[in-house]
Amino acid sequence: MSPQEFQRLIAGVTGQLAGRPLDDDTHGFSVDVVDMQDIAGPHHVHPHGEIDLIMPLTDGATFDGHPAGWCVYGPGSAHRPTVANGRALVLYLLPQGAIEFTRA
Repeated sequence: MSPQEFQRLIAGVTGQLAGRPLDDDTHGFSVDVVDMQDIAGPHHVHPHGEIDLIMPLTDGATFDGHPAGWCVYGPGSAHRPTVANGRALVLYLLPQGAIEFTRA
């Protein structure tokens, strides 16, 4: 499967869940996918944590210094989401959809 086919597949799945109430279908999580390339996003806090699936589209691309795979941030954690060394898709799950953007 090419990166473009994979991206369409993920978009189709999250498109079915995005914007839905946090119910039994989403098990209380918000679901989203971002496509990032050599960029840092806005700083934010995870009141209940965050679960990320990192899917590099460029060899060597990282998300917050992590290679392909899962990254879990605990409750109260904070970061400025950063993709370096190329392009990556990041699927992220937020318990109860909770996120607080900060000025940091």
